[in-house]
Amino acid sequence: MGFENVVGGKLKLKGAAIEKREKKKKKKKKKKNKDDDETRKRKYVELNEDDDSDDDEHFQKRTSSREKKEDENNNKLDTRTDAEKAHEERSRQQRKKRILEHAELSHKDKVRLFNEKLGRLSEHHDIPKVGPG
Repeated sequence: MGFENVVGGKLKLKGAAIEKREKKKKKKKKKKNKDDDETRKRKYVELNEDDDSDDDEHFQKRTSSREKKEDENNNKLDTRTDAEKAHEERSRQQRKKRILEHAELSHKDKVRLFNEKLGRLSEHHDIPKVGPG
């Protein structure tokens, strides 16, 4: 068994040649103009001065828009059938019942109930002993 048939050299990949490493272009940081900051501050101050008078109007618009949304939600047509409504109501009640039962028991009580349940099971559910002892 000889190494006569072995091709030497580096591994050549099919397709386009792969560059060793492309040089990354450095991103230039943008310089902030101080003039822009000052003009923004002036505009902000001017708007705040005008805002005091418009506060009540803005509050009224917000509350009226909330009321409109609530009215729209109430006015939506319920396209569910009676059976679907009853099913949802039943599942909601069952969920509530399960949550209440779960909340009533402490961890200690849950472990006690689980052990009692395991104690009631027949022997073929027991883990068999394997090995000496």
